[in-house]
Amino acid sequence: AGSLDAFAHRFLDAAERCTRDAPQGRVVVLLGLLLLALTLLTVAAHFAARVLWTRTKFEALTAMQVALFDHLCRLPVAFFAQERVGRLLAPFQRELLDAVRIMQTVSTALLRAPLMAAVFLVLLLRTSPGLTAIAVAVGAGVLLGFHLIGRLRHGRLRAAYQALGQLLASAQEAFLAIRVVKAFGAEAFVVERFGETAREVARHEERGEILREHLPEALFPLLNLGILVVLALAGSRQVASGELSREGLLLFLAVTVLLGTAAVTVGNALIAVHEMAASSERVRALLALAPEAPSAGRQPLALQATLSLRDLTFRYGSGFGLGPLRLSLERGERLAIVGASGAGKSTLIDLLLRLYEPTGGRIELDGIDVGSLDLACYRRLFGVVAQDTLLLHDTVRANIACGRHQITSQAIEEAARAADADAFIRGLPKGYDTVAGVRGLQLSGGQRQRIAIARALAGRPEVLLLDEATSALDGDSEAEVLRALSALGRHITIVLVSHRLSAVQGADRIVVLDQGRLVESGTHASLMAAGGTYCRLYEVQAASA
Repeated sequence: AGSLDAFAHRFLDAAERCTRDAPQGRVVVLLGLLLLALTLLTVAAHFAARVLWTRTKFEALTAMQVALFDHLCRLPVAFFAQERVGRLLAPFQRELLDAVRIMQTVSTALLRAPLMAAVFLVLLLRTSPGLTAIAVAVGAGVLLGFHLIGRLRHGRLRAAYQALGQLLASAQEAFLAIRVVKAFGAEAFVVERFGETAREVARHEERGEILREHLPEALFPLLNLGILVVLALAGSRQVASGELSREGLLLFLAVTVLLGTAAVTVGNALIAVHEMAASSERVRALLALAPEAPSAGRQPLALQATLSLRDLTFRYGSGFGLGPLRLSLERGERLAIVGASGAGKSTLIDLLLRLYEPTGGRIELDGIDVGSLDLACYRRLFGVVAQDTLLLHDTVRANIACGRHQITSQAIEEAARAADADAFIRGLPKGYDTVAGVRGLQLSGGQRQRIAIARALAGRPEVLLLDEATSALDGDSEAEVLRALSALGRHITIVLVSHRLSAVQGADRIVVLDQGRLVESGTHASLMAAGGTYCRLYEVQAASA
């Protein structure tokens, strides 16, 4: 007789001797205590393992989220100009969470199921190699079926992730443009567009869940029954021939059921592997993107003499082109850049900050190509007020400091006074500790712009870049800010971009851009006397004033 057959006989004999020789009450007590001890040990081990895994899971999730966010922050500005922000939020909210959940499923299955299957297979082989071969062949077919289901699930899940990214992007864009949506009565339109994407997500999720949960649940009982019927028919012949006892056959079938359960666990792990591939696909694609130039070059300390553009050119794909430009900015100079809308003024500022890399030529800092300098250190030479003023949902003080922990409260307040912002900040409910609101919308446009100017001044920059920095201010406030900037002294170099020519008349030099090219350069008086592009722009603005 086989192993299970012999085990069945020994077990029955031992049970009979135990109940015959020992008092019944003593047996019950011993078995009860043994069962209680095993139960307590099992519960404690299971609870400890669950707590340990939960802690590990969330630590892994946090590490992955931080690593992905850190990588995204290091990508060039050009990437964000082409990517919908909402789609970048989806991996944090769904893919990474799914990846951690799937890791738990796979690790649990691979820790338990293979060991259980090995033990069961040894028992089955020692009992009946022929019946075991049948069971293994059928089990391999079942695992192949799970693999095919996993491939289908991979496609559905990938489509669901893509649709979810579009869903979040639609919601984010609608909320950011909520004033426009309401002003044009477009609520029904954005809701309809959101609903279409939400239904697409639901369709993919529904089909994926059917493949992941319901199809295996429906097939497993049928497969299990089929395997047992085949093995019972084949095993009955061995019982008839005396190769196997009835008890041994029953135990063989019972162990086969347990082996089938282990096979299903492995099959679910196969599906989970395909799910993990889908959940990590977008994340891996983002991590594969090249970040900005690494911070490994020389560290500039200051602008000693000149910041020069040497035949600088730039092109957005096959569209707008800038240059070639040749221009030198002297230390302490007040340089104004003017031109019609679309002339390339803001693009030039982005190139000076190395938010974009030039397609030709170079920028030199005191004769050194800035491409060879440490990027982070180079950018710290500049203070920037961008055309679109954005504030964080934090206090006014934190917005002016902007993560630069070395900036003292005294420096923050001095910068606010220089930007003509101190008076209105002190008039806020909590002064400098007032929360600016989401995107700074608790403040007026002029207040946000003055805080942005203070933020640029707080770091005591070598070069101050003002890209339409006074566009949201009235004439009196603009004049006050310009007077404050003039009082900063010649240790700060200022580049002022403005479409309001009244703001640039006091500049040491004015350069005029037209369709990406530098067409004029000089003082206000000399450019007016030349009667060129600057003069025409000035006359148009004067006539409409």
